[in-house]
Amino acid sequence: MKKEVKHLYNNMLKDFEQVNELERGEYQKNESSFWIANDYWGKLKLIVKERGFKDEDDEMDFFRNVKPRFTSYIEYIMLVSQALRVVPVEEKNQISFWKEEGNRLKKFYNDNISFVIYYNRKSHYDDSIFFLRKNNATQNIRPISAHDSDAEYFTSHDHLISAYLAYNMYAKYARKKLWALTGHYR
Repeated sequence: MKKEVKHLYNNMLKDFEQVNELERGEYQKNESSFWIANDYWGKLKLIVKERGFKDEDDEMDFFRNVKPRFTSYIEYIMLVSQALRVVPVEEKNQISFWKEEGNRLKKFYNDNISFVIYYNRKSHYDDSIFFLRKNNATQNIRPISAHDSDAEYFTSHDHLISAYLAYNMYAKYARKKLWALTGHYR
């Protein structure tokens, strides 16, 4: 499954590149990218449905490492889409807007500090609690998003990794927006 998943992921990235090369507006590119990410997440779920997991280690690896690499793009694209809908028209207001948006990663980090530290340190001592479906802790399950509507494909903590990766991408996006407006990141 690993080789097939890697191929699937690389194809998704290539499809994103193709969309970005099109002469379309940023919002339209973002919308196309959302459907690409959503489509590849669906393909990944089909692979899991057909093959299942070899064992609990395979399941933990999927929910800790594989799934978030796909779903983080859905989360990221939704963040960009929300921002593009409300970004101010006036340049001076755009600067403060993108500075504020760049701080969303810090807020997420602070709200989830113990888990982010666990993840960044590459700790694994609680992986069986966090990334096995049989151990889903309902107090940690967020409101279900469109891509996590089926309990077969989420655990109590995989969404935190997806969100963390998405906020990292989004912080870079906000910095690029600031750079385009000011010539510097802050």
